[in-house]
Formats: sequence, C-alpha cells, structure tokens
Amino acid sequence: MTSNGIQGSLGETIDRLMTLEIRASGFMNGVVPALYKAVREGSEGPLAWTAASQLLERLADTDTAVVITGHLHPVVMPRGETDGPLGAAILARALNRGCNVHVIVLCDEEVLDLMHALLLRTGVLVTHGLPQAGSPVMKPRVHLAAIPVEVRSAESFAVQLLSGRHIGAAISVEKIAPNVDGILHSGFGNDLTGVLGRGDIVIESIRGAGGLTIGIGDLGNEIGFGAISEVVREVLPFGDSCACPCGKGTASATTTDLLLPAGTSNWGAYALVAALCAQIGRHDLLHDSVTERGMLEVASAAGAVDGLSTGPTLEVDGIPGVVHGWWSDLLAAAVKIGTAKMRNDRVDFEADGVIPSSAKG
Repeated sequence: MTSNGIQGSLGETIDRLMTLEIRASGFMNGVVPALYKAVREGSEGPLAWTAASQLLERLADTDTAVVITGHLHPVVMPRGETDGPLGAAILARALNRGCNVHVIVLCDEEVLDLMHALLLRTGVLVTHGLPQAGSPVMKPRVHLAAIPVEVRSAESFAVQLLSGRHIGAAISVEKIAPNVDGILHSGFGNDLTGVLGRGDIVIESIRGAGGLTIGIGDLGNEIGFGAISEVVREVLPFGDSCACPCGKGTASATTTDLLLPAGTSNWGAYALVAALCAQIGRHDLLHDSVTERGMLEVASAAGAVDGLSTGPTLEVDGIPGVVHGWWSDLLAAAVKIGTAKMRNDRVDFEADGVIPSSAKG
C-alpha cells in the first residue's frame, strides 16, 4: 500500500477513533462530531495524520518541542483532572524517543506532582525546570516546569522559554484559553481566570516565533478552538453565553495552526501519537491498556480526579478506565495492522485470478 493509501485508510480510522463520542444522554451530545466537521472542512486529509506529518517535518530541523497541559478547579479539582495529563505524558515520550528532541512539558503549579508521576510511569526520566539554552547534554531529555497564572509573569516566562532556543512545535492538550473578553472558563461556564496557568500566552509566543502549534480539546474552550469559535458558540451549551458576569461565553479565542477535536483530550493526544508512530515505524511507542490502567492509578494517587464525577474513580470524562484501555488497545492494533506489509498465501493465490479446473466441483 502506498503512503497515500495508508493516510487515506489508517488516517481515517485514527480520526474516527479519536472523535468517538461516549457521553451520557442529554450531556453535550453531538458536540465532537460538529467540532470535527468544522475543522475537517478546511483540511486536505485526516486531522491526526496531517498534524503528525507536519510535526515530523518541523522537528526534523529543531531539537525542542513543548507540550502544555493541566486543568484544575480550586474546589472540585484542586490537583487536576485525568483528561489531559495522561495524553501529554504519552505524547512527550513519543516526541522524545521517536523524534529525538528535548520535550519541555508545561503545566499548572498544582499539577506538577501529577505530571511528574505520569511521566515516570511511562518510563521517562524527568528533569525539573527549564533546561539552560545551549547547554550540552548527553541526549535529549524531558523537562517539566510550571506556567505562571498572572499575565505579565506568563509573558516573561514565554520570553525566557524562547530565549536561545528554536522551538519547532508546541502542542496543547486540554488547556483552557480565554474567550473574546480575556476570561478563562470551565466547560460549565464558570470563571477560572486567576486560577489557571496561561498556556495560551506561551502558545501564541511560540507561534509568533515560527513554531508549529497544535491544539487538542473536546469542549471548545481550549487552546486552538479560536479557529472555529462560531461553531463552538453554536453547539456548546455555554459557548455563546456563560455563567459568569462577562456573559461572552466559553468559546476559545486562541487559534493554533492545527486543531484536533476529540472525544476526550487524551484520545486526541493518543491519536496524534498513533499517526506519528505509523509514519516513523515505531510501534514500541504506542501504549496499551496496561499502561493506560497504570497511568490512571498513578493519577488517582496523585490527587487527579475525573472531571465529571470529581472523584478518584479511575475514569476520564465519565468513561470507565476499562473502556479507555479497550480504546487504547484498539488504536494500537489499528496502527499495527494498518502498517503491516506482509501478504498471506490467500492473497497471493487470489492475485493470480485463476482457479485450477481440478479444484472446481
């Protein structure tokens, strides 16, 4: 099969899995298909496959990528949630080992312990703080640092991050962005400005410096959805009118070069990794149900909760952990089968197009 054939078949399969919507009846149903349709209309091919292809191209000439994640609520999710950090951990590992680049993982201060534990669970050795630009190291590493909450501090942090570095790409996984009024909202329309780290400022700075930016999210209030903000306002219950005094809705005003709407943000990150692994032939970087279960257990122990139950239930967005395991195994199987080059005896036999007369009844 040609590379175009793989893109058209496996690429579509990855996107279909990425956008699988499993939600309780009456809870924001039909949102993910609508968001995906709006983005896909402006894309020449499957979204995850296209993003992976462009990501590989950009990282070929640089040695650093940034992954941004972390969502929290001071009352119900003080140590973060299970959607976002798990996907970021698998993505960071794939970029570090598959693309041989330094990966700087950025998250909220309150999520640092969770992110550290998840990276260790995936087998990644973590260094805390930003690496010194231009300093010699034995091999590319994964670095972990916190994003400031206050705007000016975040702007200064972005300058420090870019100083002396050529960052090839930045990917945001479940990181909230401000609306047109500069307010950051939860999916239910509550004001979280002053609580969440300003990943949007970092993304915009990297994009302004020429780095490729990719947004991954599931409710339209995340970094990247500014590209389809009108659709977010139309299909999300609080997209156009929120519960806070600003009244301007939850729709993100921050745009990225590429956008991956997904059933859960973790799935969007996993889909990007799957497409990347398919293109570079690194099946070993795909994760499975065992790793997924292990990450959920680690996340729960670190205080992360499911965003819908707000408890340590080994769930993500109301979906049981066992289902996420099944999904991960299915995605990995799709990549392995979709990139297989062997032909079996039956295919070779049928290719001749002739059935010997002795074999006919």
